[in-house]
Amino acid sequence: MPRRSDDGLAFGVALLLHVGVIALFSLNLSPEERPKPVSPPPAIQITAVSAETVDVQLDTLRERTRQEQQRREEAQRQVEEQRQAAIEAKRKAEAERKAAEVQRKAEAEARALEAKRKVDEERKEAERKAAEEAKRKEEERKSAEEAKRKEEQRKSAEAKRKEEERKAIEAKRKEEQRLAEQEEQRRISEMRAKMAAEEQARQAAEAATKQREYDRRMQRALAVYLADLTNRITGNWLRPPGFEKSIRCQVVVRQSTNGSVLSVNADECSRLGGDAFARSVEAAVRKSSPLPLPDETDLFDPEIAITFTTD
Repeated sequence: MPRRSDDGLAFGVALLLHVGVIALFSLNLSPEERPKPVSPPPAIQITAVSAETVDVQLDTLRERTRQEQQRREEAQRQVEEQRQAAIEAKRKAEAERKAAEVQRKAEAEARALEAKRKVDEERKEAERKAAEEAKRKEEERKSAEEAKRKEEQRKSAEAKRKEEERKAIEAKRKEEQRLAEQEEQRRISEMRAKMAAEEQARQAAEAATKQREYDRRMQRALAVYLADLTNRITGNWLRPPGFEKSIRCQVVVRQSTNGSVLSVNADECSRLGGDAFARSVEAAVRKSSPLPLPDETDLFDPEIAITFTTD
């Protein structure tokens, strides 16, 4: 927030500029158009300011305007870069989505062709086996030896069937073993999950307890810290002559890491008790520098609001 001295300087520069414009306007008027001289009010006095001082103030204003324009242009440039980056990211995401869609369709078509090929092969294989079976039956009718071969084939098929039954029993046994192992793994997983949940709950409860203890410690330390600040400033306050009002106001103080006072804003005190009261409060704060530091470093703030009371 600018100081009152800066406001006064800016007002003075603006007043001088208005006076200069009026003077130039008066010089450009013809003798008939020039206003008749009027006696100045006795209560107004104008202090002359050098042209060099005005130029310095104007240069300062121009520099501030230029810096503000540069900040606005830089902000606009960053916004435009972010917008272009978002557009590019959206374009890339859309391209990747389309590529993935094309690949998915191609894979689906490939799977469909492979399935059709397998169906055709199975159909041809079935037709081939049917033709062979028909030929075999025709040959059986023509030859007695073919009957013997069939018997041998039957015995072979019986042996194969028994082997398949043995394999089926073995597969069933393995499946039951697999299911038992799977059930054991599930039980172990549930036990581990339960233990993990209990440990997580214990850790959460422990963290909550530590957080409550930390909050209580911070609250106690904050109360002590604010009391120290208020007592230090109130102890250094010199009551203005004739001031007897009871006031509570807030003072905003900027401080360094070692407690040294960098700036004081007592606008609220000025509003409640007047400028003289506010100046006395500011003087009390600056006289109290360096300010007390909190016992807990987490409570330190470079800008603090202190309640000042005259009670």
